[in-house]
Amino acid sequence: MKKIIVAIAILFSFSANLATAQGINEPVLATPKKSVSTQEIIVGNDRDEYGCIGSAGYSWDAKKQECVQTWNNETATITGAIKTAIEPTSAPIFGGDIDTHGCIGSAGYSWDAVLNTCARPWEAETTFAWAEKMKITTRLTVDTFEAEKNITREEAAAFIARSFEMNIFPARITTLMEWQPIDKNQIAPEFVSSVNFVKNANIIKATADNAFTPKSNLTTKDAINMLIASKTTEKMTGTEVFTFAKNAGLSFDETKLDEVVSRRIFVMWLRQIAEYTPTTSVQPK
Repeated sequence: MKKIIVAIAILFSFSANLATAQGINEPVLATPKKSVSTQEIIVGNDRDEYGCIGSAGYSWDAKKQECVQTWNNETATITGAIKTAIEPTSAPIFGGDIDTHGCIGSAGYSWDAVLNTCARPWEAETTFAWAEKMKITTRLTVDTFEAEKNITREEAAAFIARSFEMNIFPARITTLMEWQPIDKNQIAPEFVSSVNFVKNANIIKATADNAFTPKSNLTTKDAINMLIASKTTEKMTGTEVFTFAKNAGLSFDETKLDEVVSRRIFVMWLRQIAEYTPTTSVQPK
């Protein structure tokens, strides 16, 4: 019996060695490792662009200019090791410059005392709203105003004439003489009186052949000359005219004075010139 048991033991031992030799390993029970939740977040490992640690409940407060925990009444700031080399104040915070009226300067908004709202002065909506409020346009909507359409010389004359009627420009004593340019028949009937006014008020001058060219697009140079001649009767040189215009806030390129002007630009310039109060004479001493 003992011989049989020994034989069986030898047989099992031989089988195990043979399996190992053939590369077959018996499964080994591994020691269970501690389970790690996939939802676990390492605090401090999720800083945002301002250096605020979201997993700790911090977010950037543009008003306080610091990282805060919004639910904490005693808002804490991140100090010491938590603070990184990122300095939030090193770059302007878009929307972090709200003025006393609630206008965001970094977005181009400023307070418009005439429209009683925050506005961006160069936008079509602002230009049209001002022209409508001041009663110098007969257009009913910003779409019919066609702000980006080039303004013609007769349309510019109409805007200026109506600006005098609404006391936007200082009163001007002129004659009622009817101007007879050689192209008078080209002037639209609704613009005839306006053209007569700007001519008699010395706001425009006839061309060499006594023409007005009413349908021609107004150039930058003519627009500036007409607007400043509407504001003041002071005699100025060409250089002084451009200096006056730039002091009033007009933005233009003196190397591109022949470029045409849109209705939006013309009305925006009209307003800038009308609201400008020169501190000194533009005439050289």
